[in-house]
Amino acid sequence: MKWIFVSILVLIGFSFTVLAQDVLNTTVLGRWGQGFNQTMATNGNYIFTNSGSRLIVLDVSTPENPLIVGEITLDAEILDIAVQGNYAYIVDGPDGLCVVDVSQPALPTLVGHADTQGWARGIELAGNYAYVADNDAGVLIFDITNPTNPLLKGTINTPSYAYQVKVQGNYAYVAAHSAGMRVLDISNPANPTEIGSYFVSGYNFFDGIAVRGNYAYIAFEDGFLIIDITNPASPTKAGMWYGDISNFSGVTLNGDYAYVSHGSTSQIFDISVPSSPKKVGLFSPSSAMVISGNTAYLATGYGVTVNSFSSPIQLVETCKLKLYGNVYDIAVRDSLAYIANWDGGLVILNCKHPENIKQIGSYSYSIPHIAVIKLAVSGNYAYVAANDSGLRIIDVSNPALPHEVAVVKNPGKTTNVTVSGMYAYVLADLQGIRVLDVSDPVNPIQIGFIDTPAQASAMVIKGNLAFVADGTAGVRIVDISNPTLPVEIGFYDTPGWAKAVALKDNLLIVADGSGSIPILDISNPALPVLVWWYTEYEYYYDVYILGHFACFSTSHGGLTIFDIADPANTKKVGCYDKGGKQALALSGNTFYVNEAYPERGMAMLKVELPDGIGDGEAATNLSEVAYYQNNFEFSLASPARVELRVYDCTGKLVATPFSGRLTTGQQHIPFNTHTLSAGVYMYSLRAGSTVKAGKIWVED
Repeated sequence: MKWIFVSILVLIGFSFTVLAQDVLNTTVLGRWGQGFNQTMATNGNYIFTNSGSRLIVLDVSTPENPLIVGEITLDAEILDIAVQGNYAYIVDGPDGLCVVDVSQPALPTLVGHADTQGWARGIELAGNYAYVADNDAGVLIFDITNPTNPLLKGTINTPSYAYQVKVQGNYAYVAAHSAGMRVLDISNPANPTEIGSYFVSGYNFFDGIAVRGNYAYIAFEDGFLIIDITNPASPTKAGMWYGDISNFSGVTLNGDYAYVSHGSTSQIFDISVPSSPKKVGLFSPSSAMVISGNTAYLATGYGVTVNSFSSPIQLVETCKLKLYGNVYDIAVRDSLAYIANWDGGLVILNCKHPENIKQIGSYSYSIPHIAVIKLAVSGNYAYVAANDSGLRIIDVSNPALPHEVAVVKNPGKTTNVTVSGMYAYVLADLQGIRVLDVSDPVNPIQIGFIDTPAQASAMVIKGNLAFVADGTAGVRIVDISNPTLPVEIGFYDTPGWAKAVALKDNLLIVADGSGSIPILDISNPALPVLVWWYTEYEYYYDVYILGHFACFSTSHGGLTIFDIADPANTKKVGCYDKGGKQALALSGNTFYVNEAYPERGMAMLKVELPDGIGDGEAATNLSEVAYYQNNFEFSLASPARVELRVYDCTGKLVATPFSGRLTTGQQHIPFNTHTLSAGVYMYSLRAGSTVKAGKIWVED
């Protein structure tokens, strides 16, 4: 049978204001985007590629050492790039056509824009015109005589989605998805007309195309196709290689060879005899490719690789540049933001000009499975918690050239790190806290250790005391006056899963995982006292203090802000909901938060909070709650709307035993735990605006 243990509960009341807005009292100052890179263009010694919505300019004058020299974040994910003269023309889906001045590669500047009618996904330049494949809106032709003011000149619909367009002479060749290849006469750009087409019956999608001379080259589900376009009005099949090339992303021509980019295995075809193309080689997975001399640059989705040709059918990778990760933590010093970018390593951003945030340095690992999840910056060093790969210490004295100087392995996972003076406190998940002497960061030495009952995930230090968020064991208070022998002197068992803590005078605010924010009086550190307890249906990850406001990263996104001037009347007063839930940093009055939408990047936010907050709804008299013989039992002094929720230790909602209105008197809500696995569960019972929360232990 299963045994159920219920924690002792304290009656807690609170008032709150429900805010449904995604954004409230916060203003975006700037963004740094990152996502899949899927397009490339070349112009002289520069490669133009993307990481999500971020245009990146690479200096490849030394091919084996590509350098990021410039970047700009646009409003949507970049899908295609074409460069002509001093301008890069970019299509980014719902945002249409963007024109960026790249005359100074280190300072790309948005100078022109035009909305499109559909979802802009492909672009081709010819003379004074830009041809945009606009998905369900067909092909749009823009006059770019004045790049700062592109003017729509002509349009033409296609029978299916227009994915890519290539121009040769007076003709445009369109990869039109299920409608095959469409040929347009563009001799009069104001009035393009379709004059021919080539279609392959069956489940075949033409999503990419290359054109050269008398032939068009297309990869699709059934193979690799060469179409004779000597007579554009009557294209015919020249030759075909039969085989599966589904999910390909582009065709690049070089001499007698066609290189078909593919997310799994890219393929090489000999096209010297158009009537008989032959597959002759394979190369690394890629989403786009440009070739310059004997060097091929591949967009891999996560970055760029540089490859040399040992032969036309053999590419040898010479180096790689990581461009995409996932923001897990942010530390800010002066105008620099240091990003723990998961498998993207450490990224350093210059945020002096929020409207144009730039990556100025990075340190990534070629060793598989090193994931950078938390970091602290002190002096000239970044201390990086790298999960299973220990603590990594990186010299950032030159932000453009960070380099690793030391590694400290731990018995368990390294989940966080806090640096104070000459000591680094390394949180090792289930393996407690290790104290390192980092007076010489190149030679860190472990001098102390303390185990904690659960999973130490974050800590703050005040004087000789460390306040540790320790998962299901709540908050642990540790005397670190002797770093070689840290000693626990107090604790408070919070109702949820303590993830992070922050200090305001003698108050300790806890991000307590699923649904609660305990506020503790720590005037006597040996005996912390609960002052107030705010509960809502969120999962709280991290917390910072700004004046009398507590600011949290939450499961519902980015940033949630509470006024705690009167802890007994805590109220939500601001939010920025873009789906991020891990990273949060504060510098001055500016927050740095991660975003999951539109991509996994970072946003800088200015917080503008009101002076006065309105009253919340009245509390309902709710008795203490007990769980006995598969029933939650409590009483109501007045009728109220009641909702009961049960969460697992990760914050996942596992059950809602009741949601509805109840009358005055004794209440019984059935809840049988026989379907639950053994472990700790949290419940939250709301009656009107009063909430009770507690833990249930389920054992086999």
